[in-house]
Amino acid sequence: MGDAVDRLLGLSADELKRWNSRRRGRGRYLSRERRGRSKEELASYLVKNGFKSRKSLRAGRREGDPTDDDYVSAYGSWRAAVAEIWRSKPLDRQYVVKSILEFKLWTKRAYRAARSRRPDVFPSLHAVEREFGCWGILKQIATAMSFKKTLAAYMELKRRLGRKPSAKDCLMAGIIIEGAIKLHGGKKGFDRFIEAMEEMI
Repeated sequence: MGDAVDRLLGLSADELKRWNSRRRGRGRYLSRERRGRSKEELASYLVKNGFKSRKSLRAGRREGDPTDDDYVSAYGSWRAAVAEIWRSKPLDRQYVVKSILEFKLWTKRAYRAARSRRPDVFPSLHAVEREFGCWGILKQIATAMSFKKTLAAYMELKRRLGRKPSAKDCLMAGIIIEGAIKLHGGKKGFDRFIEAMEEMI
């Protein structure tokens, strides 16, 4: 399941659109010293890890890694550091997906609101849709990341049963799929998504 999600993130925008058409049944597609760090080192660390907010840096850093205070010292402020480091960087798909999950930005409206509050943290909606093909595709990928264990368990149950598991089958197997089903607009939509994910494996 993890490999399938990684492959999705590696597809071009056009390939993601074709994958989405298949999913919807409209076609086929198959250093530990903190002192003395240079701006280059700080920028490289931030980009490598996809950190664009203090919250994500604090949550993801390890002992000995740069702190947000290091960026304030080097750039004058955290906001200035993020703006300079990310100004000319290409869109980071992993970062965008993680942003959707971390801040629960499941709708365009929620994303626009987050973007208006922190334009230094969230790329423009236009850039995001251009990179992923459309908002719906990004949402599907974020769903797969969010429900990775659930989807993997569902796919394994489907393999063992030799058919699409019913809600009762899932309940008996201890697989909670209500959240995933809701995001896909129903069980049929969820099963179409599973079939498209299986094509990626």
